[in-house]
Amino acid sequence: MALTLDDGSTREVEQLLLATGYRVDLARYAFLAPELVGRLRTQNGSPVLAAGFESSVPALHFLGAPAARSFGPVMHFVCGTWASARGLTREIVGRRAPRAGFSW
Repeated sequence: MALTLDDGSTREVEQLLLATGYRVDLARYAFLAPELVGRLRTQNGSPVLAAGFESSVPALHFLGAPAARSFGPVMHFVCGTWASARGLTREIVGRRAPRAGFSW
């Protein structure tokens, strides 16, 4: 099979595996107003987050893939939801929230 690359060159390949990943770019999120995006502190398109997943805009939190740059790759996956849910809850309701454990 012939594969044509972005630069116009071609390669003959028997198999092709694409591992493109997912690049976060808040500027491309249509549901965020450009004015809001302009107020966000970002690094390579991802929000820079503090404790409780809070962005540089007070009370605006990001979970999932946008949180991965600040809190690690597990945020990309469902298995990381227990940590993000607990961190966000503690930030919103205050430090008085119980530090409940989890079990598999």
